[in-house]
Amino acid sequence: MDDFDRELRRSLTTIRDEASELDGRPVWEARAEVLERIRHRRARRFVASGAVAAAAIAVTLYVVARPASIDRADELPVTGSPPVSEGALDYLTPSGVTPVGEEPRDVSVGGRGRIWSANGDATVSQLDETGAELARFDTSSVPGDIAIAGGPVWVALPQEGAVVEVDPVTGPMTPIQVFDGAVDGMELTVGQGILWVVSRGDKLAIVDVADRTVSQVDLAEFPLDVAIHGSSAWVLSVDGSVTPVDQASRTALDPVFSVTPSTSGDLTFADEALWYFTGRDGDLMRLDPDAVEDASTTSYEGVVVDLAIDPQVAWVVLRKDDGSSWLQRIDRATGEPQGAARPIEGTAVEAAIAHGSLWVTLDDRDEVARFPKA
Repeated sequence: MDDFDRELRRSLTTIRDEASELDGRPVWEARAEVLERIRHRRARRFVASGAVAAAAIAVTLYVVARPASIDRADELPVTGSPPVSEGALDYLTPSGVTPVGEEPRDVSVGGRGRIWSANGDATVSQLDETGAELARFDTSSVPGDIAIAGGPVWVALPQEGAVVEVDPVTGPMTPIQVFDGAVDGMELTVGQGILWVVSRGDKLAIVDVADRTVSQVDLAEFPLDVAIHGSSAWVLSVDGSVTPVDQASRTALDPVFSVTPSTSGDLTFADEALWYFTGRDGDLMRLDPDAVEDASTTSYEGVVVDLAIDPQVAWVVLRKDDGSSWLQRIDRATGEPQGAARPIEGTAVEAAIAHGSLWVTLDDRDEVARFPKA
């Protein structure tokens, strides 16, 4: 992906976000138009000079990102500061980066303890604990979300409405059809012997891991995400409702509670709490699943694009107005910031913690970066 492609992608994503807010369309509808325009541009490689100027202007507004987390801030290597508009800053610097496929997005850990990234050129990359790429497998279409949780490596294929298991040695198996054709986005969550599959803002389905059968589930209107807590699956909907579901009987439970409605919300269970953010503002909500009235919200400067928690530390990734990506350490019990946010170079999209390191996909650089303990 060359510099012009990166500028064009950022420009079109900005236009997508603003257009979806103005005309009331779900963001995934605008996203589909953006992807088609990018594919068309790459196929023909024809752009007028006026479009170049428009892209240069629009890119300053910026866009979308998603991810990160780390171990201790004082254990991270820090370098000097490249010149930026805000003055000299300490950047978190990875000890190594691994080139992978184009525009890596989702990243997960598992499948023999490996690190996996889903790439925009219809590949998935498998890395070892040192960051070496062990294999790059072709997928039948551009992969999306990855879910592992200690078991099989599951990869979403939104353009097909399918999921596929990826063997760490032989690669993708035969895709399992979940929905009737392409969907605008998919989220995967591993439960108790089942794979929860969300067509964002549309449908919810379950794949039985043992026999690979698919069941459509009518438990929430316009589902967005699923988080697992013990025997319960918590289903988030566009309207902000969060419904607990018994995984064994697949029936809704009480109480249903509410969060800020959003077409891009994200729900995660970690550290005995449910964490929610919209991906549109700087708010992070923490909810006790056993006492949902005990909810707290912490606001940060910028937009929260991801949350990552391990047994020692929690971080949020922020996107500032200029499009830069920042890491903010937070208290795992309260969500309150600990110390100052620190910028990272590149557009961080998603992250995972494994082998004493934080692994971050940088989609504008076609790389996975590793931030180890010092």
